[in-house]
Amino acid sequence: MNKKKNNTEAEKRKLLDKLLKIITKECKNKNWYWQIDAVDKKDFRSATIYVEKNISSQGITALLNILICPDKTIQYGIEKTSFHSYGVTALFNAIDNALKSSGYGNPKKTDRKDNTPKDILMQIFKKFHVSVLQLAKRHDNRPPFTIQDEYDVQDYIHALLKIYFNDVRPEEHTPSHAGSTSRIDFLLKDEKILVEVKFATKKLKDKKIGEELILDMEKYKNHSDCESLVCFVYDPNFNIKNAYGLEKDLSSKKDNMNISVHIYPK
Repeated sequence: MNKKKNNTEAEKRKLLDKLLKIITKECKNKNWYWQIDAVDKKDFRSATIYVEKNISSQGITALLNILICPDKTIQYGIEKTSFHSYGVTALFNAIDNALKSSGYGNPKKTDRKDNTPKDILMQIFKKFHVSVLQLAKRHDNRPPFTIQDEYDVQDYIHALLKIYFNDVRPEEHTPSHAGSTSRIDFLLKDEKILVEVKFATKKLKDKKIGEELILDMEKYKNHSDCESLVCFVYDPNFNIKNAYGLEKDLSSKKDNMNISVHIYPK
């Protein structure tokens, strides 16, 4: 009985070792640093491999997971663990092909897609107020960075956009509307997204901001590089009484342009 059990364990270990060898070989072929993070040394059914690579000055990391099921089928997947995941899908596809070529397949994919440009913008908007508060607390009682008007908001948003997007064009001209041209705050050229920034005040709140954004939407809808218009309204003093309602009323799709309005904090 013990001999049979030992033979079974040896077979499981041999299979897992073989699978790990295939996977790590592909990591090496694709110039990824790899390290076996965890191995099920009791049943030899699963393992996790940490992978890392620098791409475009970004540190990309992910976890490769593999599981040997009771029916001896193999499930494997990859999960990004860094903000960006350039090359992660390509690595998974290479491993997938290598395992299938060796007679193993039917993976359970757990890889996640990169955050979309819209996801990144939402993160910037949601955390904007928190970061502004942090900038007000300077080391050694130095003068704080403060947001006093819409231009301050634009400057700070511009700096944050430059972290995540390569081609950020400020004050982009829009096509003529009613005999005059206008300027959009920012154009994300590669992503075809226009970004408009507003700063809510006691004089510029629900109705007035709504009216301004409606006019902006009409002006910008014919922009040749525009597929989406994203409007950010910074309201640190909660001058807007019904932020959710205003967002819902103004977010729409008009003339093949997706329009979304986001008010923070709220």
